[in-house]
Amino acid sequence: MSEKREVFKVADVGRGFATREKGQVVFESFLGMLGGQPAGRSGVIVDWSGVYTASPGFIDEFIGCIFDSESAPFQSYDIAFTGDNPSVNDLVDRILKRRGIQLKFGFTPDDLETGEVRIFGKT
Repeated sequence: MSEKREVFKVADVGRGFATREKGQVVFESFLGMLGGQPAGRSGVIVDWSGVYTASPGFIDEFIGCIFDSESAPFQSYDIAFTGDNPSVNDLVDRILKRRGIQLKFGFTPDDLETGEVRIFGKT
């Protein structure tokens, strides 16, 4: 049985993000792509490729919506983050670490057919 992994491309919403409010807007787009529920999926890949800038507040709000919202049922799913901008990737890593979200492995680079995919799950 094949596992379904949706890919949410943040750059489809915009290329630069500066506010917490925009983090909530992007999260709503993320939910819309999933139809509000990750049912039937083994994981969701958040692809930051093409995003040239993102503020700490934006990333913290977006990640917080995914991992902290009791209404968002993502706690039992693998959430992957990938991207081509080292500064955005580093900021995502720092915010995940600060929130106590630990790295785990499960996807392979072939899942996106590009570069590295880092998998995170809440401890």
